[in-house]
Amino acid sequence: MSFARIRLVESYLWTVRITFEPQFGYCRRMLTKVISLITVIDDVYDVYGTLNELELFTDAVDRWDLKAMKQLPDYMKICFLALYNSVDEMASDILKEQDSDVILNLKNSWRRWRNPHLLHTVEEIGLLTSVEENCVSSTNVEIGRHQH
Repeated sequence: MSFARIRLVESYLWTVRITFEPQFGYCRRMLTKVISLITVIDDVYDVYGTLNELELFTDAVDRWDLKAMKQLPDYMKICFLALYNSVDEMASDILKEQDSDVILNLKNSWRRWRNPHLLHTVEEIGLLTSVEENCVSSTNVEIGRHQH
């Protein structure tokens, strides 16, 4: 995904600043993974995805179903699968280590983070469309004035 920011080293160094003690190695690895996923998915929403693709991706995350992935373009399949597998891995590790089932909490956290991004994108596209329409309208008025 050439459009996405790849900030793996920066993400890891950021986690080292907040969890520097040796016993928190697992936490650093998982936080690095989460930060990297957030960065790539943020770029999908802000830079690359079309409104239709983003709605499909949003639906897939809401449903949290691998079958929903079939309707996604290839680059979004990669993102969704990475997200799905990472959340599953973290939940599985926590269940084994702490006997606590957190899968629903993790899925809901991703849903809450993702919702404002789609809304922001929809509003931006609506704003851009409005600006484009106003520019075209203004241009037509200007052209019409000069023709008289």
